[in-house]
Amino acid sequence: MAEIESDAEEFLKKLEEKHGGKIDRRNFSLWYGDSEGNIREAGVFVYRINGIYHYEDFKRRASILGFTVSSKKNEKYVKFERSFNSQDIVGVETVRKSAARAFIEKGKEAKEASAFSRVFLETVTKIQLKDGTVRFFQLVDKDFFN
Repeated sequence: MAEIESDAEEFLKKLEEKHGGKIDRRNFSLWYGDSEGNIREAGVFVYRINGIYHYEDFKRRASILGFTVSSKKNEKYVKFERSFNSQDIVGVETVRKSAARAFIEKGKEAKEASAFSRVFLETVTKIQLKDGTVRFFQLVDKDFFN
């Protein structure tokens, strides 16, 4: 367990060196999507340094009960990294995950989730940016962007 913690600390330190500051907020998004058509089913690590939100995914190997399983698909992994300035956020709201997917895939509007949806359906946080782009995060800590 100590080895895992040490690896995590080293990883965070490298991110801080790369971006020239201390991580003051961090979270994990179980699912990610955006208005450019990107979707990450395996999730992304989200963190903030000097007012800039950075996020990236990781190559994952399929496993069952902790055992790695080989995949018949020979899909090439392409690292996904993006960022945006916290000052560019013009709106934050909770929407149904299905509405976010419909927005990305079909261009349908993703309206704010009802109280019922927030309790009984999967929801994501919708981030609207000044330039008109939209990001969707299914965050572990739902209040991360508030």
